[in-house]
Amino acid sequence: MPRIVKPAAERRAEIIACAVALFFEKGYEATTIVDILERTIAGKTINGRSCRVKVYPTPEHIDHCEILFLPRSEARQTQAAIAAVGGKPILTVSELEHFSSDGGMIEFVLIDDTVKFDINLGAVERSGLKIGSELLRVARGIKGRQR
Repeated sequence: MPRIVKPAAERRAEIIACAVALFFEKGYEATTIVDILERTIAGKTINGRSCRVKVYPTPEHIDHCEILFLPRSEARQTQAAIAAVGGKPILTVSELEHFSSDGGMIEFVLIDDTVKFDINLGAVERSGLKIGSELLRVARGIKGRQR
């Protein structure tokens, strides 16, 4: 199956449309990032597997998942969550400052209204995951290379 990559502007418009629809349905204050993510990925698949968003009450409750997003609002739980999934093939992602330096795998960074990212390759390799060369080429920075 061919890989479909949408232009950033088109993808951004889709996400904003989902958010605006939710603001009208639930109200701005009642809409969460989880609501927006769930609406954005509804019906989407990756390699034939459906995507879903799952919220874990504490790091100890993290069970099987493939990508663990740690939002800024859960900064206090970051180290516990990284430890809970340590050594498991779970990609950890966050927008928290210093996330990749603190043991997370991918850290999103906003620079001049553009999302960039840093990769902690050591953390990725310790989990048994691999990051493709295409993604490594466009990373802003790569930390923790193992030799």
